[in-house]
Amino acid sequence: MGAERRWFFCLRTRQAPAILRQVRAKAPAGVVELWPDVFETGLYWLAPETRGLLDACGVEVRYLYKVDEAAVSLYGLERYLGNPAELPAPESVRTRTLAGHGIGVEFVQALREGDTPAAEPTAPTDAVFFLRRPGGQTNFLWRLFRSRADAAHQAAQRRRTDPSFAAWAERLVVDDFSALLTSA
Repeated sequence: MGAERRWFFCLRTRQAPAILRQVRAKAPAGVVELWPDVFETGLYWLAPETRGLLDACGVEVRYLYKVDEAAVSLYGLERYLGNPAELPAPESVRTRTLAGHGIGVEFVQALREGDTPAAEPTAPTDAVFFLRRPGGQTNFLWRLFRSRADAAHQAAQRRRTDPSFAAWAERLVVDDFSALLTSA
């Protein structure tokens, strides 16, 4: 028997702060993340764990979309030489990637205080973003890809130095973000 599929969900709500307060009060040990969609106001993305907490707390919401966890690919985590426990949870990275309409994401750089980033986001809609583990001291720079063509272009820029990235880009599950979405 195969592993159970895990789904990320998207909901439309104006009540996100109230939902977060309600769930945090009932499940203080759980990490509750509702990532706002960076392109459409009122949409929020959540990981399977957060969906479980919402359900366990009796929060009733209507989900618009679901995305199979396996469809949002992560690349480059093996390059991080520090303690893997410092990294944000893969679910957090995938949820933030979906909020930015990404189909895959690359780990770019670990940043400690005073480090200069390789790239710096200037707006929430940028393809690069910072993310750290809740309570963590290290900020991590990520680069999301909104299409296979975007990833292929990046691969062409560095094909000689990172052939594994080109192979990863070719294995992306879908061509663009809209192809990830399934009605919930």
